[in-house]
Amino acid sequence: MSQDKLQIGRIITGLQQRDAIHIAVLPVTAGEDLYCGHDVRLLSDGTAVQCEPEHRLGVVDPFLMSDEREHRHHGVVEKGQRFWLFLNPGTITTLRHEWVHPGVPDGDQDAVAAKDVRKIAETWLRDYAIRVKPYEDAASAYENLMNDLRHKRLFYHGHDMHSRSDVIDEEELIKHAQIVLGIELNFGDEDFEFSCSC
Repeated sequence: MSQDKLQIGRIITGLQQRDAIHIAVLPVTAGEDLYCGHDVRLLSDGTAVQCEPEHRLGVVDPFLMSDEREHRHHGVVEKGQRFWLFLNPGTITTLRHEWVHPGVPDGDQDAVAAKDVRKIAETWLRDYAIRVKPYEDAASAYENLMNDLRHKRLFYHGHDMHSRSDVIDEEELIKHAQIVLGIELNFGDEDFEFSCSC
């Protein structure tokens, strides 16, 4: 059965049976003290910090156990420690299995994984910029979009934008922009500006 049909992260409705699924996980470093199950996002340096549920990339390993030898509390990840980030179900665009063989050199997989997350976010944002700024060349559209977001504004050039209700794919935009910019975005802030030029 596909993960879409299983609807992981939602209450079960209708008849279901036992199954098995893939969950995308990413080894990351805690940018602050975290607890198992915390909603987190990644900063531009690849460290994970707590965030609001609507902005999360995923959750801190929900299966964390205490380490009696080091007297750590149950499910705590201290700043600077490494842990598995469980990505939101249904959000990855490709799936692969990593393997290790003693005869094959292993690269810095953690750094590669963090770069992959950022690369995916940047690609999405570049496509978005072209959609909402069709009168600009691709490079300028992207740079202008990111600069606007840094300064709490969203400007569409060639597409209607009169208020927050006109924002296209708001949740995805916020999620990817926070990964690339490394700052928290809140379109509900009173000083966030929305405008357009058609």
